[in-house]
Amino acid sequence: MTTPAGAGEPGTHLTGPGVRTPTGSARTCREPHRRCGPRRVPHPFAAACHHVLVEENQPLRVVIAEDHVILRDGMVELLTGRGCEVVATTGTPEGLHDAVRAHRPDVVIVDIRMPPSFTDEGIRAAERLRADHPDLGVLVFSQHAEPAWATRLLATGAHGAGYLLKERVAAVSQFVDALHRVATGGTALDPEIVDKMMRGGRRRLDRLTGRERQVLELMAQGYSNKSIAARLVVTERAVEKHAASIFGKFELPSTDTDNRRVKAVVTYLTEVGA
Repeated sequence: MTTPAGAGEPGTHLTGPGVRTPTGSARTCREPHRRCGPRRVPHPFAAACHHVLVEENQPLRVVIAEDHVILRDGMVELLTGRGCEVVATTGTPEGLHDAVRAHRPDVVIVDIRMPPSFTDEGIRAAERLRADHPDLGVLVFSQHAEPAWATRLLATGAHGAGYLLKERVAAVSQFVDALHRVATGGTALDPEIVDKMMRGGRRRLDRLTGRERQVLELMAQGYSNKSIAARLVVTERAVEKHAASIFGKFELPSTDTDNRRVKAVVTYLTEVGA
């Protein structure tokens, strides 16, 4: 697969910190009278979950926020080949907000775990975008199936919102259809996300991965991060990342790390019935 040229090379230009905008691709529509592909919009009387699509003479304008460069450039290649116009890419939440202000896209694709802490930056960015740009479609594209994050995304309504899992998208056409649906006010949710949301009332411990639960159990036993790292044979930095992820999944504010640790342990002890 050929990926777009890197920043500073012919074919891209920078529009802000961490933001790249493809400009020289042979498949990018650059002239108003030459359309890359039809944008599809729902019939005004169609149900939100079952669109009757009609054509409109303009390509779908997309901004991608994904910190993994290979995945990000791969999406540019695939979407451009399907007639979409990727107007900017970025690997940070700040770059995403800058790109949306500069380019006014139809839809954004947002990863969840991005710099600096790689916990819930993408969801926080999505919440802010939905508040500041209510007509903007926001599609969260992640490998993590977290109903709590989906609930936050849909807190202001299901219109123009989507949450898909990376490993469960079976075809590019399926993903592009979801993009169009979200861009035109519809909803696209992975069935696994819907299933977990429907169950509801799950313990917060059920949100954790096996490794995160191990870390939390050792926290509850009074071990420091350094001691946990030694017992699990991982780096102390890895333990810190697991702890940050636990705090994010428990929706504990980041104002006081020590208090968050205590609250996480209290949650653990409460839910295991200790």
